[in-house]
Amino acid sequence: MDRLVINDIAQAAHVSKTTISRYLNGKYEYMSQETRDRIKQIIESTHYRPNKLASSLKSNRSRQIGLLIADISRPVSAILVRGISDICSESEFTPLIYSTDGDLEKERNRVENLLDQQVEGILVNPADYIKSIEAFENRNIPFVMIDRKVNSDHFDSVVTDSKKATLKAVQHLYGQGFRNLALFSENPVNVSTRFERIEAFSDFYKAKINNNVEKAIFIIDPKNQEQVERYITGLVAESKGSIPAIFTVNELCMLSVLAAVQKLGLQIPDDISVCGYDEWPCAPLITPGITTIAQQSYEVGAQAAKLLISKIDKMEGQDESAPVCHVLKSSLIVRGSTIFNG
Repeated sequence: MDRLVINDIAQAAHVSKTTISRYLNGKYEYMSQETRDRIKQIIESTHYRPNKLASSLKSNRSRQIGLLIADISRPVSAILVRGISDICSESEFTPLIYSTDGDLEKERNRVENLLDQQVEGILVNPADYIKSIEAFENRNIPFVMIDRKVNSDHFDSVVTDSKKATLKAVQHLYGQGFRNLALFSENPVNVSTRFERIEAFSDFYKAKINNNVEKAIFIIDPKNQEQVERYITGLVAESKGSIPAIFTVNELCMLSVLAAVQKLGLQIPDDISVCGYDEWPCAPLITPGITTIAQQSYEVGAQAAKLLISKIDKMEGQDESAPVCHVLKSSLIVRGSTIFNG
């Protein structure tokens, strides 16, 4: 069946195409209630959908924004996307979503693809704190960084307080009596959030434990379980009877650490303590409950979308306001995994 057009609806309702267009745009002035009801009934019975592409060509507005996510498989990414999608729905924008897999070349290509599709702005979860900037500079549309930052004063961003939250978690471990602290992280590779969390841990460790912090930082591949098991085995062996406490920089590292702890037959918190970033549904269900840092990921996505749409709406006036960085607070949720029994 051929797609219905405005002319078909107009003929069925015995009105002009202009009247149908005004109805679809919510302009009911000088339109009788009877006419409105008749048009509504025809549209509902025929399941008519306006051609947004044609409308965008006429108005020179695509009502689309791009969304680049470094790793869309992460649970936190799904929450970010939901926040963005809800705001886009309210504002009648359509998000075009791509995963870059943290790859700079993919990120660069995705930006070009989105520009070819005439998006009006782009939200980016950047792959690299330094090198990603090359793909965003000198464009004629606004960019907003989400969850991660780039090393530039030219782009707005919405992030969480990674350093403060990490410091609060490590202070909690120290306050519980743990002195053999360790941090497990994926390769930082210029990812701003990982760097900030490692820096906060390092500063605290040097101030409270000793300057030899390198031995307390483990860079892991979360998919390499043998490597993680080996690191944990060595950490326990070097603890000399004290209970080691591991802080993980994200949920992927946490899941890998928990799998290794189970495989090694260690008990939490009697043999080892664990805590880390990202609140996830199973955290309170795994005995004795896993202490986590809960980020406002939904709000990060929602605020970033609002900020971008606001910038898009101001583009006609060539808004020259200075870039902003919104930092949302995270909260430490203490559970049994960090209760010291030593």
